[in-house]
Amino acid sequence: MAEIPGQLVYRVSEGNSPIAGAMIMVTFGVVAKNPYVFVGGPSGRDGLVVVTKDEVGARADQDLEMAMMDYVPLQGGFSGEIKAQPMDSDAIQRALDAYGNFRKYCKYPKGYEENLRNALTVVNTYRTSTIVVSRVE
Repeated sequence: MAEIPGQLVYRVSEGNSPIAGAMIMVTFGVVAKNPYVFVGGPSGRDGLVVVTKDEVGARADQDLEMAMMDYVPLQGGFSGEIKAQPMDSDAIQRALDAYGNFRKYCKYPKGYEENLRNALTVVNTYRTSTIVVSRVE
């Protein structure tokens, strides 16, 4: 099976201008069942979002524990496919709704709700179609 990278770095931008405060969705493909989709961010002043292997592993373990029938273990089931995209206002609202429903049962990163609410303000100042997420090598 494919190895999960130790660290993934993404730049959120519009044209050549970095966007601070944005959130992204990172999808990890698997060989069976559903892919893992995680929220990353917020982006810093430089537009960068860093996602670590440890974060991904902890979130994947939590998702697997909550919904065993929906996932295979990411460690051993990772296909090597990784996609990242900016969160638009609808995706942010869905994340906020999920947070409201699951915060009693799941661990969320510190400041998660506040970061999503701030990102909603940020994303509404741009045309969503002009926001780009690119991997920094």
